[in-house]
Amino acid sequence: MENSTMHGYQIIDEPKSNKLSHTTVDPMWPLLGFMLGGPLFSWAWSTLNSFALNSPSRNKELVIIGCAFISFFALYTGVSVLQSNGTINGINPQYINLFIISIELIFCYKIFLMQKESFDIYEYFDGKVATPVFGLFLALFFGKKLEIFAITHLLTGTQ
Repeated sequence: MENSTMHGYQIIDEPKSNKLSHTTVDPMWPLLGFMLGGPLFSWAWSTLNSFALNSPSRNKELVIIGCAFISFFALYTGVSVLQSNGTINGINPQYINLFIISIELIFCYKIFLMQKESFDIYEYFDGKVATPVFGLFLALFFGKKLEIFAITHLLTGTQ
């Protein structure tokens, strides 16, 4: 088959290239971004990667990411309310934190699994894969600060 005829053929699951395709990274890196910079950074990076990858499951990925953001704020608000009521005073705060991190990680892993399938196809068809160094740098030095800022403003009601 000639190379020119191959350009007109596209597999249904194959991601479509777009203007952001040059920023596509392996979804493992936003997952690692969770470990280095927290969930908000990871989900923001996963959102960018979702648009860059432009896979058929992009809308589902964005719904999961939206649910993740909502659950993040709901969990911290709920814990704050329960603490002010005295309902969870006897529970070790580290267990509460571990519970919240577990929920956040479930969302990160779900997004990873959804993007990994499309990324493998994207990479197989010679899609350009960006280096994750800049994203990991941002995660390491700014991710936790973003999370602390968001939680502080959420819990204190400061704007």
